[in-house]
Amino acid sequence: MFRNISSMRSYMNARGLSSRGSSRRLTSAMSLHYQNKVSSSSSSLKISSYDRFSNTVNNSLQASGTSVSLGDCRVKAAQSMITLSKTCANFDSAMKKSLSNEGVPENISFEFDYDVNSGEATITEISDEKYLSGVQSALNKAMKSVSLETVANGSKILNGKMTEVYYPVVEKALNKCFGQDISELSVDRRGNILGMNKKMRQAVTSELTDISFDAQSRYGFPTKELASVVKNIISDKSASKNVSHMSFSGGSLKTSDGDISVGSKCASPSLKNTSILLRAAAAGNPGSMDLWAEYGDLF
Repeated sequence: MFRNISSMRSYMNARGLSSRGSSRRLTSAMSLHYQNKVSSSSSSLKISSYDRFSNTVNNSLQASGTSVSLGDCRVKAAQSMITLSKTCANFDSAMKKSLSNEGVPENISFEFDYDVNSGEATITEISDEKYLSGVQSALNKAMKSVSLETVANGSKILNGKMTEVYYPVVEKALNKCFGQDISELSVDRRGNILGMNKKMRQAVTSELTDISFDAQSRYGFPTKELASVVKNIISDKSASKNVSHMSFSGGSLKTSDGDISVGSKCASPSLKNTSILLRAAAAGNPGSMDLWAEYGDLF
């Protein structure tokens, strides 16, 4: 835990994540934290056994002046898991039908990589090579019936790989809002964005000087914050590639993008961990980056 606001700001600056909005929220959250420090000492064991960041996050959400709370996040998280589970179940049905039509035995299992950007899937491993062609054909047909994009993006977000999911959204937004090519942007050691054209530079300068700056309402950008979001995206060299690792076995789809797997029969992740709770809340709607933009450092 950071000892004071200055140390937290230094940490955020070092990561190129500092911004007007995040600084204000962190200041408010730290203030509330110290106000409650003495009274919370008697219940510290209960807090740590649940999630030591829960109170800080809840206070930060309240200090931001929004109506969002951890309770709201739990509702969104539950909705996300239902959406992902149903999508996987629908794909399971479509895939089993396609495999049957191709004459592939039910006991055949396989693994594949799904490229969200191209919408294509490539089989990487199969239990019986002689059925490779039939399985690939069945997979292609099943994906036309049920899109895997929601599952792939949800899996990536749940496993903390938000930049890969949001990269294409930000790429399109920069071009539409500012005529800016994202490939021309980079971040130097001081956290400055390099390669901006005149229109984007003016917007970033305005964000630094105008306390009421809102990139969403002013330019139609996906989030209210501009610079911090762009910095996160372009600082991740692998963000432009969004490939989800999946498998199909025993009639069920399952993702393998990290510690948390997505599937119709997979248990929901524990929502007692605040970072997982926030990710789950965002996983059902990858097009909405609000939570990540506001509290990305807690994801």
